[in-house]
Amino acid sequence: LIAGLQDGEVATIFRDLDPDDRVWLLDELPASLAPRLLQGLTEEERQLTAQVLGYPRGSVGRRMSPEYVSVRHDHTVDQALQRVYAKLDRAETVYVLPVVDESRRVVGVVGLRDLLLADANSEIRAVMSPADVCIAKRSAESAARTCADLGVLALPIVDNENRLVGLLTIDDAVRILEHEETEDA
Repeated sequence: LIAGLQDGEVATIFRDLDPDDRVWLLDELPASLAPRLLQGLTEEERQLTAQVLGYPRGSVGRRMSPEYVSVRHDHTVDQALQRVYAKLDRAETVYVLPVVDESRRVVGVVGLRDLLLADANSEIRAVMSPADVCIAKRSAESAARTCADLGVLALPIVDNENRLVGLLTIDDAVRILEHEETEDA
């Protein structure tokens, strides 16, 4: 299919994918096509895709979205909403926002609904909830099961020092689980 399409069409389709979806596609294609497809991306998109490609195959880091909006625990609700508006077009989801400290360590999560209902001058730490997180090198299937079992819309993905590196969205978690179940069958 890829060979049958004109290069311009393939580059446009590839460019329009989210970084985690690009990696999913690259994992399914012959390795010789990857450099050609990556070449058509902007520098920013190439860096986001490379960040996800840097994790081992089968890990949740390989399936997470590096395009997220996080908020600081010491910011106000108003500052957080301004941040959401500023990054709305680049984030894969804004329904659940990881809350981080000065070192990008995850200290909680806050839902967009909670932000909209809160007093604009309240600090985020007053409206946030505890966060469940997964280490980026953990298996994608295990992280997807955690996301589904917890019933969360997005699960923060962290490095070994609990610093935020991405989000696993519920739609990606379901896709991982469907893929694994199909493979098992």
